[in-house]
Amino acid sequence: MVAYFQPDYYAFRDQFRELATQRGFTLEAHMLDAKGPGGRDLTIDTAYLGPAITHTSGPARVLAVSCGTHGTEGPSGSAVQAQFLNDMLDDQSLPEDGAVLLVHAHNPYGFAWVRRQNEDNVDINRNFLAPDDPRPTSPNYRDVHDILNPTVLSDETTALFIEQAWALVEKHGMPWVQQAFTEGQYEFPFGVYYGGKDRVQSNRLLSRIYGDVLRHAKEAVLIDMHTGAGDYATYEALSRHEVGAPGYIWLCDALGEENVKYPAGEASVMTPTQGNVTAGIARENPHTDIRAFSCEIGTFEGARMILAERAEGWLWAHGDRDSEQGRAIVAEVGECSNPADPEWREKVLDIGDEVITACWKKLFA
Repeated sequence: MVAYFQPDYYAFRDQFRELATQRGFTLEAHMLDAKGPGGRDLTIDTAYLGPAITHTSGPARVLAVSCGTHGTEGPSGSAVQAQFLNDMLDDQSLPEDGAVLLVHAHNPYGFAWVRRQNEDNVDINRNFLAPDDPRPTSPNYRDVHDILNPTVLSDETTALFIEQAWALVEKHGMPWVQQAFTEGQYEFPFGVYYGGKDRVQSNRLLSRIYGDVLRHAKEAVLIDMHTGAGDYATYEALSRHEVGAPGYIWLCDALGEENVKYPAGEASVMTPTQGNVTAGIARENPHTDIRAFSCEIGTFEGARMILAERAEGWLWAHGDRDSEQGRAIVAEVGECSNPADPEWREKVLDIGDEVITACWKKLFA
C-alpha cells in the first residue's frame, strides 16, 4: 500500500518502531550527536528477530534490510521495511537458526533534512573505509569541482553549467563525465559526493550494529535499499561481488541473472565507488559468508538528478532553507529520490516484496 509512505523521517521512524513492536522484534535506538529539524533527536533504529545473541551463540543465518544510506532515498526503503513487517512476514517461516535485522536509516541526518549527505556533508556510501585505506584521489573531479559547486545559484549559472557539462561530454564522453561527477572525492569538504577524511559517526555505529548481529553468523544477505539511477520504476541489484565470484553467483541464482549487475561492469547504471557501507560490513566480518547488494530503483534521468544535487549542495553551503528558493530546492531533491507518483511507489513496494522474498527463500531454504 502506498500508505506506507509517510511525510517525513519522524513519521517513518514512528511507523517502523510501531510495526516492529507489534511483530515482536527487539528494538534499539542508536542516537547521533547531530540533531534534526526543530532540534529533535536523530537515531539509527534497529529491529531484530531471531535467537538471542550471547558471547557464545547467535543466529547462523541473517537477512538484513537497510534504508537511508543516502538520506533523500530513505522513504522508499522505509516503506519497504514497513510493508515487510506488516504484510510479508505472514507468508514466511523463520528457521530456528535464522534471524532478521532491519536497520532504519543508515544516515538519519540526511533522511530528516532531505539531503543525500550527512551532517558533515559526507556521502556515507563513500566513507566506509578502513583507517589504513588510502583515500582515493579523483583528478577528474578536480576539473569539474567549480562548475558542480557554485557560490551563486541562479538561472544564469545553471544554464552555464549545463553548457559546460555538455561540452565535457563532447570532449570526453558520457562515462568520463558520470565518473567525474559521482565517483566520490576526498579533497573538497564542501563539494558533492565528498567521502570525508575519517569514518563518520553513523558508520562507526553501523560497524558495531552489524558486527554484534553477525558475530556467530555463517551466512548473511545484506539488502541496502536505494533510489535514483536506472530506468523509472525498475531495479538493479548492484552486487558488491565481482562478476563470477561466489556472492555474485548466489545473487544471480536468487534474483535472476538479468537483474544483477556489478557497478564496475559496462552494463551497470552506476559508476564504481569506494567506501561502500555494505561492502565495508562484509570486509569487517570475514567469518560470515556475506552476499551484499544495493537494490537501486530508478527515478529520473541523470541530468535532473545532478542538477538537484548541485542545487542542494549550494543550499547547504550558501543558501537559506527557509527561503522560497530553498524550499523549492529541497522539494526537488526529495522528488528526485522519492517521486510522489503513486504508480512509482506501488512499484517500489512490489520490487521490495520480490527482492526480499527471493533472498529469504534462498537463504532460509
